[in-house]
Amino acid sequence: MRTLVRSIAVVLSLLLLSAPARLQSVIGGDTRAYIVITVVLAVLEAWLVLSWRRADDVVEPASASPRSMAWAAGAGALAFALVVVVCRAWLRGIFTVALDPYRGDMLVVVREGLRRIRLGLNPYTIYHVPWAAPLPYGPLLWGPFAIPMWLRLDLRFLTVAGALFVPIACAVAAAAFAARGQLAAAAGSLLMLAAIGFDPALRAFTLVGHTPVYWPLLALFAWLVTRERWRAAGVTLGLLVAARSTMVAVVPVLLIAVWLRDRRAAIGTAVLTFIAVAVPFLPFAIADPTSLTYAMYGSYEKVIKEVVWPDPTVPHTIGLTGVLLSHHWQSAVETVQLIALALTYAGCWLALSRRRAPVGVMAAALLAFSMTTLWPVYYLYFDVFLLLTAGIIAASPAIATRTSAPSLVAVAAAIVVVDAALVAANAALMLPARTETSAVTWRDTPRAASVVVLRRSASGALVDVELRGGAAEGISVQLNGVPIGPLSTTLAIPVSAWHIGANALQFDNAPRGALVDVGVR
Repeated sequence: MRTLVRSIAVVLSLLLLSAPARLQSVIGGDTRAYIVITVVLAVLEAWLVLSWRRADDVVEPASASPRSMAWAAGAGALAFALVVVVCRAWLRGIFTVALDPYRGDMLVVVREGLRRIRLGLNPYTIYHVPWAAPLPYGPLLWGPFAIPMWLRLDLRFLTVAGALFVPIACAVAAAAFAARGQLAAAAGSLLMLAAIGFDPALRAFTLVGHTPVYWPLLALFAWLVTRERWRAAGVTLGLLVAARSTMVAVVPVLLIAVWLRDRRAAIGTAVLTFIAVAVPFLPFAIADPTSLTYAMYGSYEKVIKEVVWPDPTVPHTIGLTGVLLSHHWQSAVETVQLIALALTYAGCWLALSRRRAPVGVMAAALLAFSMTTLWPVYYLYFDVFLLLTAGIIAASPAIATRTSAPSLVAVAAAIVVVDAALVAANAALMLPARTETSAVTWRDTPRAASVVVLRRSASGALVDVELRGGAAEGISVQLNGVPIGPLSTTLAIPVSAWHIGANALQFDNAPRGALVDVGVR
């Protein structure tokens, strides 16, 4: 029953991320809804920390009965059906719209960085997408996207696969709990699966998202911490920091946990964590330390304070940063974060010394960081609640209490294989046999027309363009960010520019109404 109650708390937290618009219609106010949600999320997390004891995570495998096996089969079938529905919904989304910097420039910058890597150049530079943007992510975030790029796939196939990892783990846990007669825990796993899979904010994020690439590592970290495999957990956390710098907020909590639980492992864990963070950055630090420092740190100071903070929508965010900005207390943001984190780490030490579950305490530190960060974007909170979800299912009897670190890695690898196969199979079934093109859409600033071209092949193709009045002067064409050249009524686009999935065909400097129709053959 404790597992079910904790699962419900996580589900409520996920629902709150998509609730501000609905809550505003009820309580009114401009930013009031965000303040209420911030308070409720903090209260829910505090309750999770206080109520989640370390002993709760010790679930010994029990013997299975014929009746419980029937429950397991039912839970597994329902969970599998939910995973398939979620996978198809997310794929349908990325097949509808192409990668577009005006929706989100994160993956566009990653794509351009990988293209520079392919040319043997340093990816840590300034890109024009079309605005100036650095690559502010570590190698463990942008590096895995080289796989779909090499396979000539839409990068968001990896986004969908990464986001699907924890739901699949929930499905496995639901069947495992049911097989041992723990029906409440199985129901909790199914609830978390459905909450993650059908969350509207997460579904929208799959269209542009980059952080799901490391979510399997986040789940593995939660499982290793729950089983107190401290050195392996340190390596995994170091790799997470080398993906997304926000994860550094968890490092002090891990070191506190090791110090209190297994002091002999403290130095080794700290050293391994540092090595796992440093090694991926080392080649780029040697090549150009100034560019790396600006991309990973300096750009946040400059871009966020000069460009993001003046945006009137920033106060409409969860956390304390938006509240401070709405009262013109910009100078207090960093001070408030330091104070909040200091108090949080003190609370973490107290909670861990009283044998509270480390994963819940680590999630509290990550939540405190997310609520006080310079750039309070909504997708930061996905990491918090996916960490909690993974921590809850880590008590699944599918992962025995004495499971070794290599065995846990093997379980995670098996889920990755199932995940990849599920995404590939559904994509193959959903992509049309013949190329499909969307209607022409227009943007006035900067002036451009665009068409989404959905293909199940990355072979070369001819593009036929019907112009109003036949005027093509001054119009240039690009496909997926690759310049093709000046517009003509028939364009021969090379193989290297296409990928499987939704392709963005853009006509720069095209006056509104100049293009009548676009076809691909």
